[in-house]
Amino acid sequence: MAKRRNTRPSKSRGTNEPSQSPLAHNLSWRKKLCFAAFVVLSVACLTECALWAVGVRPLLADQDPFVGFSAQAPLFVPADNDTSQMVTAQNKLPWFNAQSFPSQKADGTYRIFTLGGSTTFGRPYDDRTSFSGWLRELLPAVDSRHAWEVINAGGISYASHRVVRVMAELTQYEPDLFIVYCGHNEHLEERTYRKIQELPPVIRELQARLGHSRSYAVLHRLLRRDSDNLPISGGTEKELAPEVKTRLDNGVGPAAFSRDDKLSEDLTTHYKFNLKQMVQIANAAGASIIFVTPASNLSDCEPFKSQHAADVAAHDIASWEQHRDAAVRARDGADLITATAEIDEAARIAPRHAHTRYLQGQIHLASGDIDGARRAFVAAGTEDVCPLRATGAIIDALKSVASTAGTQLVDAAAVIDLASPNGIPGKSLFLDHVHPTIEGHRLIAEAILGAMLETHVVRRSDHMEEIWDDVAARVEAKVDPRMQGEALRNLSKVLGWAGKTDESNRLALQAESLLGGDVETEYLAGNALLEQNRVAEAIAKFEAVLQSEPTHTMALNSLGTAQLKLGEFDAALRSFEQVIKLQPDFAPAHNNLGMLYQQTGDLAAAEVHYQHAIELNPKYANALNNLGVLYRKQEQWQAAIRAFQRALEANDQFAEAQFNWGLTLQLQGDVEGALAHYETSLRIDRNYAPAHTYLGIVQESRGQWQEAAASYRKALEIPGAPIEAPLRMSFLLAACPDASVRNGNVALSLAQQCVRATGGKDGDAVSAVALAHAERGEFDRAIKIQQRAVELSPSPSRALQLQRLQSLQARQPWRIPSAGR
Repeated sequence: MAKRRNTRPSKSRGTNEPSQSPLAHNLSWRKKLCFAAFVVLSVACLTECALWAVGVRPLLADQDPFVGFSAQAPLFVPADNDTSQMVTAQNKLPWFNAQSFPSQKADGTYRIFTLGGSTTFGRPYDDRTSFSGWLRELLPAVDSRHAWEVINAGGISYASHRVVRVMAELTQYEPDLFIVYCGHNEHLEERTYRKIQELPPVIRELQARLGHSRSYAVLHRLLRRDSDNLPISGGTEKELAPEVKTRLDNGVGPAAFSRDDKLSEDLTTHYKFNLKQMVQIANAAGASIIFVTPASNLSDCEPFKSQHAADVAAHDIASWEQHRDAAVRARDGADLITATAEIDEAARIAPRHAHTRYLQGQIHLASGDIDGARRAFVAAGTEDVCPLRATGAIIDALKSVASTAGTQLVDAAAVIDLASPNGIPGKSLFLDHVHPTIEGHRLIAEAILGAMLETHVVRRSDHMEEIWDDVAARVEAKVDPRMQGEALRNLSKVLGWAGKTDESNRLALQAESLLGGDVETEYLAGNALLEQNRVAEAIAKFEAVLQSEPTHTMALNSLGTAQLKLGEFDAALRSFEQVIKLQPDFAPAHNNLGMLYQQTGDLAAAEVHYQHAIELNPKYANALNNLGVLYRKQEQWQAAIRAFQRALEANDQFAEAQFNWGLTLQLQGDVEGALAHYETSLRIDRNYAPAHTYLGIVQESRGQWQEAAASYRKALEIPGAPIEAPLRMSFLLAACPDASVRNGNVALSLAQQCVRATGGKDGDAVSAVALAHAERGEFDRAIKIQQRAVELSPSPSRALQLQRLQSLQARQPWRIPSAGR
């Protein structure tokens, strides 16, 4: 009997699906996947269309976040409405000149591309006065057989790695000749774009491809913190360092550089490899290539940064400093024989200290030793820890590649040497460290033309002299006041970036006089005026900027700094809060708010803003320094020292942080430790007046009267010295136990200066006037003034003021107690 089928319903009857074969299940899963993909793509397309409709542009349409390190952002693109013309891509215009040329080269045309960095670009001017611009005018005048095209593809701050990428792109445009002037930016590019270069190429290219999407552009702008305005550390105030200026072209500053011989060797090797790649690219394209040796300013541009070699001992550094200072004194006194001997000894002790070698060059030049001067200037450039000029190793690598490959080499450096006074290039042909004058560009163009004549690419004209005169007139006529102003503005930014503040400010004000109404120039001029303590004028500039651009955060931040300087705390608070409202992650505004609250006594709020600034930028040296000062005021000694240590980790050349660390130790009674930090601060910055002043205070406490007077004197020679410098010097000159130091007349002048600076309300300043009168034998007047000093002094210091008064009443000059008393 057959079994009956079990027909009992399952518990889920009515809900179970019939069992499916594996094949049917897989097809269903694929359909689901396809449907999901369809939905995602549809949403993405609709989103892109919607963003297009509201005017959102792809990220790569307006900027190149990979600054030339990705092939997804070409330098040249078809012109709008005219595919027969290639033009510089909009997102490349911050770094390149606007250029255009036919996509198809016409018959009889000789097409030249010039490549390299900012010199090729034509900085601080532009293409019109660059050697490319000179060639563009010269070639058709000299040889009319061809239709000459000279296309300037020089990119600001571009080094050889990115030049290779540009050259590879240009091969599709039928080049006949590449001219490469490259070598100054190898170290700068490595420091500036290290993070981009470290990205795996696959990731970099994927992100670059996403840059064509409008959706990615929106996400990028929403999520990416804008760090363009984070400034370089390094204020000039003794305790608090406000932040005003932005970094140049989003680049790193000299603080990012330290001596690294292995890195220099590696960069030179990589440079050589890139040059070989350029030769291969040119050969594959059937084009010729001319390399040009980069020239630089030797005699009129001091090094950007110096460091002692690691093997120079501390006692040798002390000896070096003595010889260097003696050389400066002798030079200033026109004793060039002594100056030469002293600086040569300093250079023997510290041969790798770039500023010492530069000073050696100056002194040898002044004494007529041209060969010795040149050797020293070249050594200064070679030992510059921030090498923004092509080093000797870079130039040797270029010559080696050109010789091995059999390519033409135009020795522009030698051409510039020959045209320079004493054969040492300087300000006669350079506007800064590497950028030639218009005449310098003419000389480079002439040398390149000579190379082209040698190979018969260009046929010599019988009227070369007339042609040069005519071309020179045309090129120079292009330099109108606006172009001149823009050049001065660019130079100001370069020099400001390099820490050459006085020169930068002078040029910014000159630029503003030529570019009235230009927002960027007015902003720079306002900062220049602020640093010159012309605060009211600075405020007027910042307000003019804000009238044109109310959301200009940097101008708002600078306005707040100026208001803070005037003690207008409420106005400054409004300015800084407006900056943070516009840009919440703008760390300098939080740092400046910390300063404001610290000055108004709200130390808790000050700490909050310093900490916020540091959270936004953990290597924000100024904010770390200011936080340390705050902790010191609260006698949180260890916390203060940790903050100064972190500031120095962020910037090992931060003289203020070294000084503040020393002052913290001195306040705890560690005089030896303080002395070491003051001396280190001065090795970093010889013109840091607070360190000279407090070094003098330490020396005075030890009875080293002559040394203390010398330290105060150095501080007083520096603009913006703290008031302690004239005050302590006045006391020393009026009351020093060593009669050879005392000088009542000078003491009185300095003391009166201090009284004026403090509004006549500081007891110590008034007492200094009294002691100076006593040193001059004017006791009746001294007694009367000292009585006023007693009235002005708070109780902790009143006992000392009374002691001074008693001495004067006894007709005895008061003397500073000797060390140990």
